[in-house]
Amino acid sequence: MLVQRVSRNPVTDVSRYLRDVAINVPRLRHLLWGGYVREASEAVKQMLAQLDQHPGFRDALGKIRRLYELISNLRTYLLQNEAFIVNYCRRYWSGLPILTGRLAAGGRC
Repeated sequence: MLVQRVSRNPVTDVSRYLRDVAINVPRLRHLLWGGYVREASEAVKQMLAQLDQHPGFRDALGKIRRLYELISNLRTYLLQNEAFIVNYCRRYWSGLPILTGRLAAGGRC
């Protein structure tokens, strides 16, 4: 009986997981713009869960490990600052200004 071995390419596996995580980025941006911080936090949690499904992902070195740390830090930030994150969509539709840091500081650098 001939058994066919499937060669698993670790780069392909990682690329697949990264693609799955990247799909959430536009949704995450939309949620944060609309002030849906809890939902954004849940989306980040799902991103981390997808990364955790890859064997050895937490122990990976370099850029992949850094990506995991940054996503984890974003989740912590969202959880700790939920009450202070601005709902830009509401401000926009209310006719309130949406300013960058430089404009809010009076144009001073």
